[in-house]
Amino acid sequence: DPKCDPNLSSFEFQKCRAFSQIAFGWWKVDLLVNSLTAMRNPVDLVCVQCPTNARHSAGYSPKHNTVWVCSNHFWNPFEFRRAVAHEL
Repeated sequence: DPKCDPNLSSFEFQKCRAFSQIAFGWWKVDLLVNSLTAMRNPVDLVCVQCPTNARHSAGYSPKHNTVWVCSNHFWNPFEFRRAVAHEL
């Protein structure tokens, strides 16, 4: 399960949880996560609440081995998984 910002609404939390399960079940994301884990850099996913005018909807923190995603910016699970794969 992803770590979630406490500012997320119940709906956004459930949406992030469902979208992340779809994303991590995709072969491309699975391959990237397994590769990073094999290099001793396991990845976490964090869903956050972002302002509507945020420049980016997702990002990767190599220092924390974390992909962060603006949960309130994604309404399509396929766009969500594309963003996660891109950031990995």
